[in-house]
Amino acid sequence: MSIFQKVFPALVLAGLFAVGAVQSEASEAEAESRVVTETQALASEGNPLDAIALLRDHLSSQPDAFDAEEALINLLISNDFLSEASTRLAGLTDRGLSRESLQTDLDLRLDRILMNDKIVTVFVQKRIELQDFDTAILVLDRALPRYPARDADFYTLKGEALYKKNDLPGAEEQFREALKLNPLNPVAKAYVSEIRS
Repeated sequence: MSIFQKVFPALVLAGLFAVGAVQSEASEAEAESRVVTETQALASEGNPLDAIALLRDHLSSQPDAFDAEEALINLLISNDFLSEASTRLAGLTDRGLSRESLQTDLDLRLDRILMNDKIVTVFVQKRIELQDFDTAILVLDRALPRYPARDADFYTLKGEALYKKNDLPGAEEQFREALKLNPLNPVAKAYVSEIRS
């Protein structure tokens, strides 16, 4: 048996694997393109939460889907899921995405929310209502040094977000901070009492 006869089957097999890998990459790219197109349609039809869910699902099975990741971060920012957007941005290291542009979009959105203490309060209450506790906490962490006159209210809101997130020690700490500033704060008193019972 010649060397060619011995090596030929291995070469054929290697070629088949290479073709299969190229076809697999092409089908993954097509699937990603379909998902991104479908999510854009969902978002434009007024279903951004469905679009976000679809992208999250796709990325759970295709974590290197760059276009899907970028589309998801954009949707998260435009729909105020700012903590998740921030976390996903932090995980983007040299993955070919326009990280700086996405970070700028996130920072601009946060700056618009933080323009006024009343906007912060309403925004945070809405995020707590939507059970997006991490975004509420993110915004409050940035608002506390900016609006010291509202510290008692912001500590109370942060305590509420942590309480509803089931972080009772963290919540109690925030409520106690609120009570240091305003010992008559009925909301903080009630939560501390409930945590302690």
